[in-house]
Amino acid sequence: MKRMCVLRGLVLATLAIGLGLVSGCALLGGGLTVVITATPVSGTVPLAVAFHASDSTGIGDDATFAWSFDDGTPAHEGAVGDHTYRDAGTYTLTLTVHSGGSVATASATIMVEPAVWITDKNLGKVFKLSLTGETLAELQVPSTQPTGVTLVETGENLRLYVACEGDGRQKIWQIDPAGVVESVEFSAQGQLPRNLTHAAGSPQRIWHTDGLARRFYGLNMTDLQRSESFGNTYFPDVDFLHTPVGLSWTPEAGEAGYLWYLEGDTGLLYQLEIIPPVDIFSGIQLDLVGDPLEIQVESVSAMDWLDGYLWAVDVDRHEIVQVDPATGEPTGLKVTGFPGASPAGLEFQE
Repeated sequence: MKRMCVLRGLVLATLAIGLGLVSGCALLGGGLTVVITATPVSGTVPLAVAFHASDSTGIGDDATFAWSFDDGTPAHEGAVGDHTYRDAGTYTLTLTVHSGGSVATASATIMVEPAVWITDKNLGKVFKLSLTGETLAELQVPSTQPTGVTLVETGENLRLYVACEGDGRQKIWQIDPAGVVESVEFSAQGQLPRNLTHAAGSPQRIWHTDGLARRFYGLNMTDLQRSESFGNTYFPDVDFLHTPVGLSWTPEAGEAGYLWYLEGDTGLLYQLEIIPPVDIFSGIQLDLVGDPLEIQVESVSAMDWLDGYLWAVDVDRHEIVQVDPATGEPTGLKVTGFPGASPAGLEFQE
């Protein structure tokens, strides 16, 4: 561990990444030395970080402590505390101490990585993974054959929605990943449920594909009842919706965003703009954008976006493969080593 102190208010920072700990200190002419300690300093979202300033010296009874988290949440006051980072990213944890007319500041870097949620159809489970393929959690799904998964975040609440074939008893389950709240059961709209994705734009929907009816369903957020339905007749000039193997949402377009659909028969990725209703008498419309892109990954069962790249589940190779959206070619980055034999649904938590 290497320590560097600079006098007169400049910040010292100490890093010990392998120990999951970061400390920093600042020494002022008045004898005030501030040391912050945080653990862990890296991990997968959501990351709970505990911190304290008990190693500081020269702090009087009049001292005040202000911690800022660099994520838009309110500051914390006190020498000890904890904070949960709910979004992936790199953050600066900063402590400012006022004592005896002196001020000192120290900081530490917190790195929060995305998590990967994937279902396994044979095991009937949902796994939470790191980007290196490490299993962080596993949940048993109440129905069999889970085929699609998506996340819905409301404030500090996170819920998984999992579509299941259920041996002919099609269900969508709302599951608390912490296991604190009981799972909630909904009837799936299709007879052969496939992918799910949450569109967080306006209006919010959970979008769902059905492999038998070969349709998109837009489900309302209250009871997951069908609000919209789109099939081949809605896209008379497009030869798709034969074998749905991928569905994802991105927020770039206006209020409602884009749907991305991957056709299994051809490996073509289609971009669909979601057009919100113009009045109370009309519904959501979907508009095809540009030409489809051929994805050069075989045996795909699911896909999602992360940091501008498409990721596809290759069932035969048991990999999650990063794909360059400009070419459709794999980049060489992949997630491997996770449990199961039949991965079927994919969602990144950022």
